[in-house]
Amino acid sequence: MTFRTFIVAVLILPLLAMTACSPASHSADSAEDAFKDQIGLGGYAIQYQGEKGENLSFDDFAKLKAEGKLYMTRSDDAAKTAVLQLMTESKVDPADAQALMSKSLQNFSKPNIDVGAVMPNVDGKSIEGKPAQWFAANGKYSLLSFYFAECVPCIAEVPELNAFAKAHPEVNLLGVTFDSADDARAFRNKHGLEIATIAEAQASIDAIGIKAYPTLILVDPNGKLVASRAGGIMVGPSDTGKNTVEDWYRSQLNAG
Repeated sequence: MTFRTFIVAVLILPLLAMTACSPASHSADSAEDAFKDQIGLGGYAIQYQGEKGENLSFDDFAKLKAEGKLYMTRSDDAAKTAVLQLMTESKVDPADAQALMSKSLQNFSKPNIDVGAVMPNVDGKSIEGKPAQWFAANGKYSLLSFYFAECVPCIAEVPELNAFAKAHPEVNLLGVTFDSADDARAFRNKHGLEIATIAEAQASIDAIGIKAYPTLILVDPNGKLVASRAGGIMVGPSDTGKNTVEDWYRSQLNAG
């Protein structure tokens, strides 16, 4: 039996608290299905648990998660089953939160593309709904940010992406999402994302093997994968353990 375990940490400012996993007009079943797809467990039978292991309904789990709870996932890929258990923030030292998240996501979030291999191009639509494509081998370093509209850590990373874009005009910085062009445009307007985005890119996301959000992928000028990172930054009241996009980018260039 093969298990994968990862922790989704939502240590963010109350301003960014998630209020829902899908539009209120959806049925409970479709809301849960959307949530499963967002965390890479579409089609899995999921058991939801509270902090003491008690069983919860999806609605109760979603409400507690929206309040900023952490949750740990244990899944059996062969049986397509999973257990999602809430955790108290006190169980995770904020100073170690980023390291814990990165370690727990390391295997789960590894893309299908090996470091040093050529990345596939990304196809989808611009936020205006027109066909759009990113070419991996474009003569510049590229930094791809994979996100979706209701992902709280993705929202938290927006200021970092905007700052990086201003500081590094020599880097091709691009957002990639499975969201519709309309949803991607609404995300830009609501959260102030200032980088170009390719929406409706699910086929490309699947080809690359993105399973956790947000994920950053750094690609060299020849289109080869340099590095990837899942989980985003951790933003708390004191920014303890914050690992910025800038920090990560510089560390990967130095490592190369």
